[in-house]
Amino acid sequence: MLLILLGIVGLAYGLLKKQQKNYLLKSGIKTIGIVADHELGSMYGSIRKSIYYPVIEFEDNEGKLRRLKSDFGYNFKVFKQNQQVEIYYDNTNFRKFIPC
Repeated sequence: MLLILLGIVGLAYGLLKKQQKNYLLKSGIKTIGIVADHELGSMYGSIRKSIYYPVIEFEDNEGKLRRLKSDFGYNFKVFKQNQQVEIYYDNTNFRKFIPC
């Protein structure tokens, strides 16, 4: 029963992230950021996996420099440090962003 519940929670989380990504790609503000670093996190399940979350620096539409960890993590470092990346962020909440 617990495994079914964990599966449902995992599926719901994945669908929420996909919806957030699609919203940002469609409606977000596009800008260029720099990969400043990566933060290492973990994903638990039947196998413990390391997840790399890129830390991106970018200037928002008010001209403020932001340095934020992405909510989207990867099994390996998708981006190199100091790499320029396109990002899309929510104009009402700059903390919601996705690097591309």
